[in-house]
Amino acid sequence: MNNSDVYNCSEITFNYVDVEAIVRKASDILKKFRFLKRIILRNNAVKSLAMVAKLVVFYPPGQEILNELCISYEGNPVVGISLFRFFAAYMFPHLKFLNLAEITEVERSRGAGLFGEMRKTNFDR
Repeated sequence: MNNSDVYNCSEITFNYVDVEAIVRKASDILKKFRFLKRIILRNNAVKSLAMVAKLVVFYPPGQEILNELCISYEGNPVVGISLFRFFAAYMFPHLKFLNLAEITEVERSRGAGLFGEMRKTNFDR
């Protein structure tokens, strides 16, 4: 397998990598992996909705190829927060699948109702 094969992959998995480190490399990752459709996070210690919000750099407006996000239950406590899916549906409007389940219009609507008054920049902590 050569570099061009690697860059043509459709998903990338980050195991035991800090979210801040992932976000710092987002621009490089998006440039190199042009066909990326899914990002998978495992054991990244994602603990808060604010940490999830930082992943928005992977889903810029107008870039709708990347449409899946998987944040595993293993090592990412945020997934256990009851508002997690609603929040993700609000923060990533063109995301089609979250943790392998399709995001529904009800989740999008509920997310907008719950978080619509907040500015996304409020989560830059």
